[in-house]
Amino acid sequence: MGFCAAVMLSMPLSGMCAMPMFGVMISGLPGAALILAMVALWAYLAWALYRLKPAGWWLTVAVFTVFMVSTILNALNLDLMEMYRAMGYPEQQIGMIERYGMFSGGSMWWLTAAIFLPMLGYMLYVKRYFQKPT
Repeated sequence: MGFCAAVMLSMPLSGMCAMPMFGVMISGLPGAALILAMVALWAYLAWALYRLKPAGWWLTVAVFTVFMVSTILNALNLDLMEMYRAMGYPEQQIGMIERYGMFSGGSMWWLTAAIFLPMLGYMLYVKRYFQKPT
C-alpha cells in the first residue's frame, strides 16, 4: 500500500492528472484531487495494515472490491487508448500498446480477476491477525 501511495503521488507530479473511475474519465484538477485522495487512502491503509488494525483490514477489502467494480465498468465504458491519451501518454507509446492488444476488451476482465481474486484470498487468509486488542 505504501508503494501504491508513492507511485500514485508521482502521477500528478509527472503531469498525468487523469484517472478512470466507474466508467468515467476524471482529468485536470478534479483528476489530480482524486489521485491525491487515493494517495492519502493508500498511505492510511499502509499504516493501518502495518499496525494490524481491524478497520484497516475491512477498509482494504472494501476498497479493492470497489476498485474491481470500477475497473470492470471502465473496461466496458472507456476506450483504453483514449484513456491513455487523456493521461498524457505519447502517441508512439499508445501505438505500441494498440499493436500488442494486451489491454483490450475481454482481457481487462481476466486481468482484473487475476489481480483481485488472489488479493481477496490473501486478505481472507490474513484476517485472523487483525484482532481487536484485549
